[in-house]
Amino acid sequence: MDFITITEDRRFKHPVYGEGFLERGKTYYTYTQFARETAKAGLGTILEEVKPEVPSFAPAHLAAPERFRKILLIFAGGLGDAITCGIVLPEVSREYGIVIDICCDRSKWDNVFTPMGMSGLHVPYPPDLGTLKGYDGVLSDITCFYPSRDGVRFSPVMELIKGFGLNAREIRPSYEIPREVMGAWRLPHANTIRIGVNLDSNGLVKSYPPDLYGPLLRGLSDAGFDIFLLGMNRTGCWYDSREIRDLRSRTAIPESAAVIKQMDLVIGVDSFMVHLANVLGTKSLVLLSSTCEESFVWHENIQCLSSKIGCAPCYSLFDSCPANHQGCMAFYHDSVDPHAIVKCAARMLAEKFSAPFQ
Repeated sequence: MDFITITEDRRFKHPVYGEGFLERGKTYYTYTQFARETAKAGLGTILEEVKPEVPSFAPAHLAAPERFRKILLIFAGGLGDAITCGIVLPEVSREYGIVIDICCDRSKWDNVFTPMGMSGLHVPYPPDLGTLKGYDGVLSDITCFYPSRDGVRFSPVMELIKGFGLNAREIRPSYEIPREVMGAWRLPHANTIRIGVNLDSNGLVKSYPPDLYGPLLRGLSDAGFDIFLLGMNRTGCWYDSREIRDLRSRTAIPESAAVIKQMDLVIGVDSFMVHLANVLGTKSLVLLSSTCEESFVWHENIQCLSSKIGCAPCYSLFDSCPANHQGCMAFYHDSVDPHAIVKCAARMLAEKFSAPFQ
């Protein structure tokens, strides 16, 4: 983390930190990447020598929660990470009597933290020095509460539950869909099986290969399922038809939640959509390439289908293959090919409806 004093008023729109306003003359507490980018753009000066003190909030402070009644969490994770925090933090507030305000992208606050019941306030990113003075402690990296310090090979939810000393059985997350949104997206009654499908993630390694979309969607359609494509359309190809409703890049998060709530099953890669489906109570089949199944041990509504290719899971998060392949080969393995996915989905639906599927 760094402090940067701004020399020019400027609005910003950042892919990680969202939208905000930097005011000339104010000093802000920011992630190092943001501070360096801002300074490089000639908008401010990073404080290199004398730096203000910021009271941190760490696991040891849970022994004396009366000293830390008001905490500011500075959050720059993705939407799936926001779901993880939304699962655990409301219980942290109840257990310790701590008010937790969150400094983050406004869209994450409106579309994840508020619907999941966070009772604190939203603070625009980045916080200035005046804002920080109103808090007993500041938490800029919530993974410092991970006992293992590893949120890749273990369940991030379980790591936070253990780190905050909570009882996993008492964690009952929820996601409230606005009534007007649920009404506008109410699907007509139909004697069909509805499946939500999300094949894109933030990184190419986690995403399902576009050249396998067709075989998978045909397999699900041939099985008689109505398909609702969810998430973002990063391929430019659309699949609207009588059996497929392509909602990619056409719905806001609350609207996607309303659709997911009405699905009989969601099939997706390791992405925000399957995490959202889990808290909505919709059964999901998550397709894993670089992620390990241990990441989902807490998620009672999720079943994993992992690639059995020798290099999986590689734990890569973004676009590059650690083995230097041109693209990730995990989803081409027959353990998680379109036929295997359709077969596993049919089995899950058979268990749900107690009826045979072919």
